[in-house]
Amino acid sequence: MSKHNSIFRKVLFLVMSVTFFGMVWAQTRTVNGVVKDATGEPIIGASVVVTGTTTGTITDMKGNFRLDVPASARTLEVSYVGMQKQVVPITTGTINVILQDETK
Repeated sequence: MSKHNSIFRKVLFLVMSVTFFGMVWAQTRTVNGVVKDATGEPIIGASVVVTGTTTGTITDMKGNFRLDVPASARTLEVSYVGMQKQVVPITTGTINVILQDETK
């Protein structure tokens, strides 16, 4: 009986370990936002990327974006051709980004 009990404990430990590490590794949160220009018009196709990663998306026809980010992520980089790139903090609620024209 003790041999079966020992095997059961080892299998149970393995299953619990895999589950725990899977939960820790997969922790993400969803952020939502909208990107507009200085006049309040939505920017279609703006790039929204988690700083320091390749995780990102582009804005839709209304300038909206939705992105699953790692729980450890702190900022997003928002860019669009002809506009100044912005680094914005990830907050709760809707993230509102106003991009300014690039002046040269």
